[in-house]
Amino acid sequence: MPPKTALVGFLEHTLDTSLDKLEATTTITGPEPTPAEQLRSLVVDADAAVGVLPTLPTSLLDSAGGIDGLRASVVLTGAARERLDGPALAVVESRLTDTSVTLYSHDGDSPAGLVLLDETAVCVEFDTAGEPTALVVSRAPELRAWVAETCSRYQDEADVLVG
Repeated sequence: MPPKTALVGFLEHTLDTSLDKLEATTTITGPEPTPAEQLRSLVVDADAAVGVLPTLPTSLLDSAGGIDGLRASVVLTGAARERLDGPALAVVESRLTDTSVTLYSHDGDSPAGLVLLDETAVCVEFDTAGEPTALVVSRAPELRAWVAETCSRYQDEADVLVG
């Protein structure tokens, strides 16, 4: 199943509605700009972020120097949490030095990445290498509320990892 189809199916099932019926513009990314480029651009342009990620994309870590002023709380689940030990954690900590990013560790899994960037909800499907392959970007109140509630629930059950 193509990543975009899987992500849209997951969201429509979870929200119990078609993305077409949301009362806001929903953008499903295509090949240009790539989902990784679009996610990086959205993060760099944001002032605040909360998120739950099943992986920590290298493309985002490489952009850490461009997120001056971003206040972020990100919960890592599944494989992302498991990979951050010893040397890997030291690398992530060094890249996030001088940022206002707090990383949390959660014992559970997340089927997709969920991020609230200011007033924009971003849902992310990742490939096996941990890079974004599809995004749903929306200002729809229903999707924003669900992403915010889900991120809050994960953060309440998580432990601080970095920050």
